[in-house]
Amino acid sequence: MIDTVLLKVASRCNLNCTYCYVYHLGDDGWKDNPKLLSEKSIDDIEKSLFDLYSFQGKSFAIVLHGGEPFLLPKHRLEYLLKKLRHRLPEYTTVSIQTNGLLLTEELITLCYTYNVTISISLDGPQNINDEMRLDHLGRGSFYRIMDSLRLIKNHPFSNQVFTGCLAVINPLSNPKEIYNFFKKLNIPSVNFLMRDGNHDRYPFGKSSFESLEYGKWLESLWNLYFYDPNPIPIAFFDNYVKLLIGGFSSKEGTGTETSGILIIDTNGDITKNDTLKSTKNRADRFEFSWNVSKNNLIELIQSNEFKDYLELQNPTSKKCKNCRYLSICGGGMPLYRWSDKNGFDNPSVFCQDHIHIIETISNTLEKYL
Repeated sequence: MIDTVLLKVASRCNLNCTYCYVYHLGDDGWKDNPKLLSEKSIDDIEKSLFDLYSFQGKSFAIVLHGGEPFLLPKHRLEYLLKKLRHRLPEYTTVSIQTNGLLLTEELITLCYTYNVTISISLDGPQNINDEMRLDHLGRGSFYRIMDSLRLIKNHPFSNQVFTGCLAVINPLSNPKEIYNFFKKLNIPSVNFLMRDGNHDRYPFGKSSFESLEYGKWLESLWNLYFYDPNPIPIAFFDNYVKLLIGGFSSKEGTGTETSGILIIDTNGDITKNDTLKSTKNRADRFEFSWNVSKNNLIELIQSNEFKDYLELQNPTSKKCKNCRYLSICGGGMPLYRWSDKNGFDNPSVFCQDHIHIIETISNTLEKYL
């Protein structure tokens, strides 16, 4: 079952973020792809996604991604959105993850017209954001992103289109500074991502498998969040709370539910979750070269290779299988488990951080529930 389809509408980016898994963690597949999604590929995608929906009888979230998705010219973006809305059910979620630099009033209105939401990537105040989120001339992006935030917040359709910000964690930053910054922005929500990394290439700021740089950072952020009488929503924490009180996960890498995620590149190639690029070159590729112009998505999801790909989400290490928190953390994202020696047969490089924040949240809930 597929629940998320991520469309790579542009294979290039107008920023050059130093931590980006697409361009800076060893994979070079992007070089082979067309810079932009063509109308022919859009036609093939429409047919493939409708066939997939008809087969599984259940819709899926569609995320427009890149590179930077707004590099796609406005007329072609509208062509894509019109095609996506043509035959898929109207409740199908379509969203765009953007760095915001190319955002205009016309694009916001276009997204409103086709019921598409926008999330903007921003890591925090200028001193944090501009440490990593640079353009190709080495210039910071903070003030340009802030201009775009003001634009979308003041747009008449902001409440229907803008969902909030996505931030990558800098464990060397001050959680209080980060929390207060996002809260003062008066945005709908903010979510946080761990840095990409694995057992051979530790995530930025993490010194060892046992260290708790991310866990301690998240603990401080959790306390600010939980004890704030009017907090800004943070899905990272809300997801853990749901799991701890017996609910289900809505995020890959937590809980024991399997997430069916497919990526469609600008050339129409169908791949696994592209975060796997950070483990080794072409790690996101299926052995068989699937493409929307040549192959049926139904054949793919019924193949043994796809079943093996889904199984990759389930951790195989003894440490994970014997852990009392497995039903909560789910073993973490597969990319965090990688080592050149054992492949994915390891606990997450964030294992101790996960345990720390899960216990922190659990202890808090026990006091009040």
